[in-house]
Amino acid sequence: MSDILQDEVDANFKAFQEQLPRIITNERNRWALMKNRECIAFYDTFRDAKTAGDALYADGIFSIQEVTETSVDLGWFSHAMH
Repeated sequence: MSDILQDEVDANFKAFQEQLPRIITNERNRWALMKNRECIAFYDTFRDAKTAGDALYADGIFSIQEVTETSVDLGWFSHAMH
């Protein structure tokens, strides 16, 4: 993974952890597409979030996070389908 992508994933994960208490009720068990520390949209499946991210961001610089009680840093896994 490139340093730029890793930096994006790390920053997004930190922001996601901060936002989780506000989004968990409405978005539980969905997948957040994240860019620049913002939740861009939520999807029912990882594949849907990945497809949207690929379509929106040709540079591949985005991350995906599952909305659950316990946030897990997917790191490189969020881009394993590239």
